[in-house]
Amino acid sequence: MHRVPPYRPSAMLLRTSLVAIAGALAAALLAAACGGSDAPSVTATRAASTTAAAIQPAATATAATTANTLPTPTATPTAARNDALSQLSGTWNGVWNSDSTPGDTGAFTIEWAQTGNSLSGTITVTNTPCVTTGTITGSVAGSEIRFGAVQGVYAIQYAGVFSGSTMSGTYDSPSCGNAKGKWQATKT
Repeated sequence: MHRVPPYRPSAMLLRTSLVAIAGALAAALLAAACGGSDAPSVTATRAASTTAAAIQPAATATAATTANTLPTPTATPTAARNDALSQLSGTWNGVWNSDSTPGDTGAFTIEWAQTGNSLSGTITVTNTPCVTTGTITGSVAGSEIRFGAVQGVYAIQYAGVFSGSTMSGTYDSPSCGNAKGKWQATKT
């Protein structure tokens, strides 16, 4: 009968396990300092899985330790988060140019508030027989923006992109003679 010697983890494996446990504890302390409420359970889970990895064969332990990398803290200062989520709030002045009736141009002013990914406010448009003023609603996804307004039987939809204090895109209004064109605006 052949006897298998008992498994003894190498010094490198033990050192890796200790570093992983220390990292999990540091992450838990950081999460607790930033207001994270789940820090103790995350720490216990990571420490237990890292300790279990230390008694497994080297190939398995390396995979388990790699899977237990330090978490990124999820706490973000409230002021910074609110600024990022409300960067479109305020007054925007813009111009539009018709593609459906070349030469037709006008201006518009938007006053809106951004709450998370939602936009709401008012719009005033010059040199158009359709939507001259109205309430607007819209949404933001990344750097893309969509919004629209209705006045009586007329509706207009805008789509575009924004970067910092500028935005631009296209508009269309099927209810107003299928009007289409381009627009751009700057935050004041």
